[in-house]
Amino acid sequence: MSAAPAHGPGDLGCVLRVLDGVVVVLTGSGELRASYAAALLSRVAEDPAAAPSPGEWWRLRRWPDGPVTVEHRLEQPLARVLPWRPRR
Repeated sequence: MSAAPAHGPGDLGCVLRVLDGVVVVLTGSGELRASYAAALLSRVAEDPAAAPSPGEWWRLRRWPDGPVTVEHRLEQPLARVLPWRPRR
């Protein structure tokens, strides 16, 4: 089964807590639990610093059968990533 494409603002999340193999992320639709993607597990096995940390923004993938995985860390400033701007 293939993954749904990771596009759009609902597929970004800020890490709130890191548990054993699971992270709690805050998204535009609220908090959710997400597991590590396979590629991320491989990177963390080679370099533990690659693991998510609280306060970081990550691209998420929502799978058709329900689970959510954290895919990769967003390195660029958040203002360039988010499609909306706060009101002044």
